[in-house]
Amino acid sequence: MLKKYILSPLFAPLSMVLLCSLFLNVIYIVMPFAVPQISEEGQLIDILTYISYSISIFLLLISFKNFKDKKLDYFTYLFLSICAFLREMGAQHWLTSTDTTAIKIKFFTNPNNPISEKIISGIIILSVLIAILYIAKKYTIYLIKGVFKMDTISWSVGTMVFFGLFSKFIDRLPSNFRKEHGEMISEVIKDNLSVLEETSEIFIPLTAILILIQYYLIKRKN
Repeated sequence: MLKKYILSPLFAPLSMVLLCSLFLNVIYIVMPFAVPQISEEGQLIDILTYISYSISIFLLLISFKNFKDKKLDYFTYLFLSICAFLREMGAQHWLTSTDTTAIKIKFFTNPNNPISEKIISGIIILSVLIAILYIAKKYTIYLIKGVFKMDTISWSVGTMVFFGLFSKFIDRLPSNFRKEHGEMISEVIKDNLSVLEETSEIFIPLTAILILIQYYLIKRKN
């Protein structure tokens, strides 16, 4: 019975949105005093995100046999998962000794930044873009059609993409507000947006974990 629910196409969107809502409710009901700090680097939400990424990568590593007919896809997923984890840990800051981040245009246009760092960062960014384009070109049409056909994996991948886009939208909201209105957003709203953004990011690897479980169950069923 549980397997039937897990393989339902609506299981991922409903369960993940529900879990996200419950998590936010726990934060604001049980520990509202921690809201300004809980989303900061190295705090609870970050730790949960690191754990989620670690579990998802571990499950992907032990799932190799389920991708024997899609080895290139498998290693692309693994590469992107590791890159996403490293970015979440702040690897973009490790790549530069003279700037704040190595993945923005201003890093490459700043003449004070070492050429060697620009080359390394450029290679990494290019590799990630190639991997994303490969997956996008191969599966975008399939996933879109799968959504209309109520395909389980398509809906789950859509859920993961939703959390990624939503977290990025929330992340850009304060700066977009400043550009639009010429003033800073209030600190209270900014703190709450930060909690919402960081919480959404937890559910990217959590949804990936669910996708791997669903894929395993589907392969075993077939």
